[in-house]
Amino acid sequence: MSRKLVRGLLRERCGFDGLVVSDDLEMGAIADGVGVAHGAVEALRAGVDLLLISHRDDRLAEAHAAIRQAVVSGDLPLERVEEAGHRLDVVLERFDPSGGRPTIDNTLRCEAHLDLLAELGASIDELSEDPTERWRIKAG
Repeated sequence: MSRKLVRGLLRERCGFDGLVVSDDLEMGAIADGVGVAHGAVEALRAGVDLLLISHRDDRLAEAHAAIRQAVVSGDLPLERVEEAGHRLDVVLERFDPSGGRPTIDNTLRCEAHLDLLAELGASIDELSEDPTERWRIKAG
């Protein structure tokens, strides 16, 4: 949420123009400190482009409402939100030049990933619907 860090150091001093992704805004320091909704607005204002809110739908809805209200009130410039959206679009375009959203078919099965799997001696058929499934801890 630091404008000095994201805009000043990362963007201006280092010249980074890529997508900046937050850590999960539901971590205790944010959720129990300033709150997820306020943290989302502050992170966007600081220059973060993609906000992670990964556990509770109610907090996601609150953050969305807070961002919308901040834009409507002029507290968060619409241009900043559009800039973040543009950076996300650039990343998405890398995965699917047709402009669609990433799917397992156009990301995991892209040429670079298939080449890597071949190099590792693996097959795309070995992946389940959820590629993280093999790392889940089974209950019980």
